Amino acid sequence: MSIPKDKLLAPSPDKHNVVLIACGSFSPITYMHLRLFPLCRDWMNANGHFVRGCYISPVHDAYKKVDLAPAEDRLEMCRRATKESPYIMVGDWESQQEGWTPTRQVIEKHSQVVNEGEDYHTDVVMICGSDLLKSFNTPGVWAPEDMKTICENGICVVQREGDLVEEFSALNPILSEALEAGKINRIVNKIENNVSSTLVRKAVRAGEDIYYLTPDSVVEYIKEKKLWQAKV
Repeated sequence: MSIPKDKLLAPSPDKHNVVLIACGSFSPITYMHLRLFPLCRDWMNANGHFVRGCYISPVHDAYKKVDLAPAEDRLEMCRRATKESPYIMVGDWESQQEGWTPTRQVIEKHSQVVNEGEDYHTDVVMICGSDLLKSFNTPGVWAPEDMKTICENGICVVQREGDLVEEFSALNPILSEALEAGKINRIVNKIENNVSSTLVRKAVRAGEDIYYLTPDSVVEYIKEKKLWQAKV
């Protein structure tokens, strides 16, 4: 089990240090997932923060989501997709636990590792699409204490068309307070990308070409492992 640090930049002594983390299924990882990182990194760096690096943390197999590929396959696809990235790393700590781990605990573990031995503190900021943030309003999905901790660390949300963060945040006191405090950073995706893992899996099952929906190395891995009944 590891949370790599090889691509982390040294912390800045005079800026707000952050690392960005995306938690999810990544079954498979797509270009939409990958685009979250440069969008959020650029915005944070341009607005007074210093992004030291980024993490992908695939969820545990116990999450039991429909069509969830085994963790070892999802990890390998993520590693292949980010191999050439100078700042995106893949951590397997979450997926190697005994069972499903709440996102708050995943963030806290990454914070512990990232800040170990450092003179300047780094916050671990969750990045996501507005659909995930909207799920904070779904009863029973997120524990209030988890939402509070995640919001305190900060959130970068990439807004999708039709999703108004202000509107659904107003329905949740925790989100509303975080938005007012500047803890929720709203980023507009100027280049729309609606590629989803679900659509990629459907295309694989239909025997359709999935090149340019996900990196070539991921396409080849899906074929090699015959994931989702891929045709070779």
